[in-house]
Amino acid sequence: PLPSNGECYSNKVGRLPVAYLTAYDENLITSPNLYRDGLVIDLLLKNKIKDKTINIDSLVSGDVDAIILFLRATSYGPEFPISVTDPKTGQNIETAVDLTTIKTKEFKLKGDENGYFDYKLPKSGKVVKFKYLTRKEEKDLRTLNEMENKALVASQLRSVAKIVQDSLTVDTVLDGKEKQLIFDNNKRLEDWAKRIESKKFVQFNKAITNRMEMQVVSIDGETDRKKIKNIINAMPANDSLHLRRYILDNEPGLNFEITVERPESMGGGSFKTFLEWDDTVFLNIA
Repeated sequence: PLPSNGECYSNKVGRLPVAYLTAYDENLITSPNLYRDGLVIDLLLKNKIKDKTINIDSLVSGDVDAIILFLRATSYGPEFPISVTDPKTGQNIETAVDLTTIKTKEFKLKGDENGYFDYKLPKSGKVVKFKYLTRKEEKDLRTLNEMENKALVASQLRSVAKIVQDSLTVDTVLDGKEKQLIFDNNKRLEDWAKRIESKKFVQFNKAITNRMEMQVVSIDGETDRKKIKNIINAMPANDSLHLRRYILDNEPGLNFEITVERPESMGGGSFKTFLEWDDTVFLNIA
């Protein structure tokens, strides 16, 4: 069963048949380049979801987490090694989490025919229709937020320019004229990075409004994306806070809060923290 109960989708499918991992899948799991490119989870989903009519890019993040937890626990056992920092002492603790203790959060919302949900803003009274982001949209949002960090953009431009330069140095396919053309264009990347750095931008991104713009599909029936963006930017802070809290508090997914037992040698007792669950959950499995 999916944490969303299928309410985030137009077809309302709340269960998906998923195959167990095989030795063939371990070729993916042990490929460092797939982690670097952020593809390992996407490929596993594509291979293991038996219903091939399902577009994996349409799956909301909480449902993907549940599928991956199932695959990890059933293939390599429920014991999941973690390293956490003790908030009391600042020391590192090596321990393990029993994945069978990770439970699905209760999801009570009912989606409309498109898998969208309604919320009435407490201050303005406007009715917002929103959706929960898919795994792909979450990745796109992270990229957008990163790209607004101009220092990071400049650094990435320099990295690309260096890769191109190194490739030109050892290339045996292109002729001299082609190499020169690419070399000239590559210099433009470096110049672009210099111009960005010369502007001395204040480093911040629009993480709050970026997410809201991706989640909100209409406001009082208005669906024009440009108009929605303007409404969001002018939205009273109280309305913005309550909307974001409502979406987060009702988000479908797993409850990743865990209790870590502190070794007696470190004073005993326990503390609560959250299990980091990302694309690296299969990393370092030999």
